[in-house]
Amino acid sequence: MRSHLKQCEKRYNEAVSAFRSANDELNVAYAYYAFAKDLRSANRFRQATRYLNQAEAIASRHNDEQLTNRIPVLRERIRKRNKNIPNYVAGDTSVSKRTHARARNFPSLRTVQLLRTRQKTLCR
Repeated sequence: MRSHLKQCEKRYNEAVSAFRSANDELNVAYAYYAFAKDLRSANRFRQATRYLNQAEAIASRHNDEQLTNRIPVLRERIRKRNKNIPNYVAGDTSVSKRTHARARNFPSLRTVQLLRTRQKTLCR
């Protein structure tokens, strides 16, 4: 995954360089926006936000309404996907409320074993 992201970033940077050499700064913003979307899909939220900020700065300078309207939508999607992610490296052992709710809905292994033995005895 990392090598794929590195290669993806390299390709986007090549596109950005080509657009800059052609003095096409607006397409640079669209390339940054597209890369931010790809990074969001790969759960690289900080990196995605950095590229999104660069795209937003260029889009606002050029008054590009279409891109300026898309950026807050992507920013919100990043915020929603980045919500309540535990940092295990820092020692966070918390589990989300959603995971607890799922665990409550599933019976324990012991409960399943007891139910199976009861079914066997009833079916005889």
